[in-house]
Parts: sequence; structure tokens; C-alpha cells
Amino acid sequence: MPRQPTIPHDTLKASILNADVIDDKGNVYGANNDVWTALSNSFNGKITANYVYVYVKGNRHDILSEVLMKRGIESNGSVERDFDDDEDEDEDEEDSNNQSTAKVLPSTSFVVLIPPEKWKVMQPHESLVNRKDRPAPRKKLVLPQYKWEPIIIDCLWEQHKLPCPYTFINNR
Repeated sequence: MPRQPTIPHDTLKASILNADVIDDKGNVYGANNDVWTALSNSFNGKITANYVYVYVKGNRHDILSEVLMKRGIESNGSVERDFDDDEDEDEDEEDSNNQSTAKVLPSTSFVVLIPPEKWKVMQPHESLVNRKDRPAPRKKLVLPQYKWEPIIIDCLWEQHKLPCPYTFINNR
């Protein structure tokens, strides 16, 4: 059975909806803004100011969408808000085209180009694979062990600046 929240979501949502947590452009105030401390204090410190900030900024229980709707600001459907702590309410920079800091979620598919010289190193080759449950070995294409993984990781970084947190187990 899951642990019950310290403050019920409905109570927290009502308090956040009554507070001024976004600016006129629809941007959530920075983590150091006094509004988060005030909300935390309204619950006698049972939840931290940072928890309330993350709850709103992370759009937990769709709270950010409701706040934007209450203020009459249009919200995009599949939008992820920037989660940078460096955006404060007293920022002097104006957004030139008055768009919110929303960005569209990245695509899950992309192209990775492998240069010919690296492809020659990691090119698959035929190998016989023995299995206990089969009488004869099977031919399979496999990648050379310990050679293809660093090439893929380097290409992901060079082309997309994508850190590769993947662990490659099988090289088939």
C-alpha cells in the first residue's frame, strides 16, 4: 500500500491555485521566490518550499496546466517546462517574441551516422552460436566484442551531444 501524502493533493492544489506562482508570460517563478516559502509556511512547514516549487514546475497532478488555465494563458499539450534554477522573477531579459520558456519534448528517434572507417572496425561478422537446447550450431551476425560500444557512444555524443547512459549487454 503506497504511503499517503503529508498534505492531500486537493488541499495543496487549492492553495497553489490561490497563490501567484507564475508571471504574466506564464513562466513559473524561480525556486528562490518568496511565494514558495509562503506556501510552505501555510502548511506549518510540513512540506518544504522546494517541494512546492518542484510540484508546480514538474506539473505534478497537472497543477501547472490548471494554474495556466486559471490565468487564461494557453498551455501546449505535450510541453515540458525548462527546469533551470537560473530563471528568476527579476530577470531583465525580455523574450523577443513573447513566447513562454516551454519546449517541445524531444523525438524518440534520430539518425546516427557512423563514418566508414569506424564502421569497418565495428562491422558485424558471422559467428556460430551453440545452444544447449538445439542439436546444431546456428550462424548469426554479431558485432565485434568490446569494439562497437565505444564507437556508438562517441557518435551519439559527437552528433547529438547526447550522453549515453546505456549499458550494452548483448552484442548481437
